[in-house]
Amino acid sequence: MAKMIAASAASYNCLKIINKNMSEYKMDPPIQGQYYMHESVGIYHCRSCREALFSSEHKFYSGSGYPSFDRPLSGGVKLKENLSRGRAVHCENCDAFLGRLIRDENFTETKHRYDINSSALQFRAGMDQ
Repeated sequence: MAKMIAASAASYNCLKIINKNMSEYKMDPPIQGQYYMHESVGIYHCRSCREALFSSEHKFYSGSGYPSFDRPLSGGVKLKENLSRGRAVHCENCDAFLGRLIRDENFTETKHRYDINSSALQFRAGMDQ
């Protein structure tokens, strides 16, 4: 019973940190996120509201230390001017902070790099939204 309470407290504290990052424009530490080198086929959703945000077919390795995408799914994200380098990326549905958009890079044809916090994402295998 004591182990269950300790595990519940640890999960609660982890969720508090994730929720704080998703509301305060904070980026996760680079390279440590669970989706940084993730290569499965599927859809990445907002951890807060479950809105479909990005497809694995637009994910690429940029060396930034974050899961990087060259474009979001239609209607999934909105941008806000708030970061010194790039624009803040938010969930269109719940306004949670997801990461940042860096423009004018030559990684992909869109010249956009969406660096997204792993803690803001939830992955679902398969291409159904």
